[in-house]
Amino acid sequence: MRKYGSRKEDGGRLRNGRSSSASRPGFIDPSSWKYFDSRAVGIPAGAIPRNCMTVLQMLKRKGFEAYLVGGCVRDLLLKRAPKDFDVITTASLKQIKQHVFSRCFIVGKRFPICLVRWRGSLFEVSSFKTNTTQVKGNENVNCSEETDGHDEGDILRWKDSLRRDFTVNSLFFNPFNYRVYDYVNGVKDLRKNKVCTVIPAHVSFKEDPGWCSRMSLICIIIIYPRQILILISFSQNFAWLESCCSPWLSVFQRNF
Repeated sequence: MRKYGSRKEDGGRLRNGRSSSASRPGFIDPSSWKYFDSRAVGIPAGAIPRNCMTVLQMLKRKGFEAYLVGGCVRDLLLKRAPKDFDVITTASLKQIKQHVFSRCFIVGKRFPICLVRWRGSLFEVSSFKTNTTQVKGNENVNCSEETDGHDEGDILRWKDSLRRDFTVNSLFFNPFNYRVYDYVNGVKDLRKNKVCTVIPAHVSFKEDPGWCSRMSLICIIIIYPRQILILISFSQNFAWLESCCSPWLSVFQRNF
């Protein structure tokens, strides 16, 4: 895994509007895995609320890894105050409840998480162990050769990134070592005002049309009022997309 700035950022090209590392089942491209120092892009320690840091520290004290993940990392990179902070950890949901936050609630059937309330703040804490089982096609990915010599933590975070909706929402932030981890060119897309799906768009949008509303929201947050550039693998078939995701995408039709 290489640090941002060590080479030209052209690894992991986008293919058909998604990250190349997820472009076909079983394909792994560790050369596109990157990390960079959060301080170099202006994320100060004070940007993370004290209660959130406490939740992360409590998980770490019990021997688990813990990261901020998703939209909050995206917003921090945009130098905006996140609406909420989502946490992901190597602890299972059962371990979170038994050993760390005994008063938390495990909610959700499809994607179960722990709801942790700490001193008036509510945090959604998910588990790598739960999320890995939710990624379709994971059973077809053989990591033994392609990821030989790579850190197990990188492999774990990379697998989790494959289950997420958009590349800009697939970033992990460890405030203890000041590293932001990027496995699907999320930062590159963020800098270029692109909204790209992680897995093939015709799969993700068909299975969950709600992704369309989230894409609309992300476009407003990241890009508006600048020019919008949306890359999806079936942009040539906009009629199907519009019928599936209307009315959310109608405002973007002129940009295809």
